Amino acid sequence: MIQSPVYHALKTLACALVDPQLDTDALTLALANVDDWHLLAEQAEIHGLSVMLGRFAKEKELALPRAFDLQLKALTIRHQKTHAARTKVLADVIDCFDENNITFALLKGAALAQLIYTPAWIRPMRDIDILVSPDKAMKAQKLLRSVGFENEDSKTGYLSEHHHLPNSTRTQDDFLISLEVHHDALSGDVDAAINFNNLQSPLQTFTLAPIDADNHDETLAYALGHADMLKHLCHHTFEPANVIKLGSMVDFVKYAHHFHDEIDWQNIDKQANISNALRCIHGLISLPEPLRTTLKAGDASSKLKSKGQGFMPLSQITDLSSKTQKLRTLLLPSAWWMHIFYNIEPRQSLLWARSVRHPLTVIKWLIRRYTAARRNPD
Repeated sequence: MIQSPVYHALKTLACALVDPQLDTDALTLALANVDDWHLLAEQAEIHGLSVMLGRFAKEKELALPRAFDLQLKALTIRHQKTHAARTKVLADVIDCFDENNITFALLKGAALAQLIYTPAWIRPMRDIDILVSPDKAMKAQKLLRSVGFENEDSKTGYLSEHHHLPNSTRTQDDFLISLEVHHDALSGDVDAAINFNNLQSPLQTFTLAPIDADNHDETLAYALGHADMLKHLCHHTFEPANVIKLGSMVDFVKYAHHFHDEIDWQNIDKQANISNALRCIHGLISLPEPLRTTLKAGDASSKLKSKGQGFMPLSQITDLSSKTQKLRTLLLPSAWWMHIFYNIEPRQSLLWARSVRHPLTVIKWLIRRYTAARRNPD
């Protein structure tokens, strides 16, 4: 997939989205080479870029096949309406948490759409993720019922195995809105945590963008500070997946670029591999200035193999039919992903990571899943 004309077109779009100074000729040429427009629409949606592609094509007056253009417009209308419904729900949740003294921070798309995208609805979302203090997670989950959510009763041992509580849902304007209450912004599969007990920087405050011009109500919301946000974006972007989502990488780069002058780049990497991850992304999606200069992003990352390829989730590896294929997939993931996940500079060798670190990590993941299954057999 990462060698196809469709992926090349989406990768070129991602470059244009993170650096508005780039000429659109490259994207026009990439679109001209697309051999399957239905697949492009499908993959654009999977990578979280369908609405941005339609809007960018309209602004730059790019020529698109009529059927494909109509498909993008339909997706845009759906995402606009979903965003409006989700924003109404989010305002109710925030009011409820404020009234009950629940400190929170919006995660991923719920925060990024408001912070770095204009208009906010061009950044698609699947659900709402909210971080709360570990000791307030159960209370927050129960409070959601007072604003129309349905959720399962959490089991006693659930918090010990998962970084978020069971999914909650509410129907708003005929859309099913999902919400997850997190007590940790990171999965237990990584040797790091982001929770209200270890934040590295103060929360950001922002106002939810109004749903329509007649709505003058302001809802204050909170997001992670720059250090924690970048750490979260880095880990979330490169979680195990067959192909790393281009939309997630766009989020990561756009955030770093948008807040470049506010970020303390000298101290940002004390507990995370943010700078190295961005330098590796540069080999796939060119970083804009001044981010490229600050991070000293060079040509080394462009030589990494299998750029864009991730690490297949364990649940999918177990479904592979061949034992040889399972072992190869398990122990020999993409070099590009390895450099990012294990914080290894592009010029450095992966020998130690491949022979020791990665096998030990896989063993840890397997033990964690086995232990969780034994503790929570249901």
